[in-house]
Amino acid sequence: MVGGWPEEGAWACHPAAECCVKLERWRDAIEPCAKGLAIRPATAWLAWLAGFAAFKSKCFEDAIAWSNMAMANGLSTCCAGRTRRSAMTRLRRRQ
Repeated sequence: MVGGWPEEGAWACHPAAECCVKLERWRDAIEPCAKGLAIRPATAWLAWLAGFAAFKSKCFEDAIAWSNMAMANGLSTCCAGRTRRSAMTRLRRRQ
């Protein structure tokens, strides 16, 4: 487990998930996302990435669940103005 600041620990899991995505190992990408969310559940980007990977692996019910989590986390941490997350303002479009 990654120690230190919870947000930092969650984001440390992001590169592993991105590597799996680049290799199109969709199911493998979900695990590091889930590990990061276990460290800090309010990390919308990791939930979104897990939803994207689930969609690409044709696990549509899981994709919906992860995406709902991402929307809920994004609304509570970004759009409501409680916490400003610069990383959430520059999401790039995935193909």
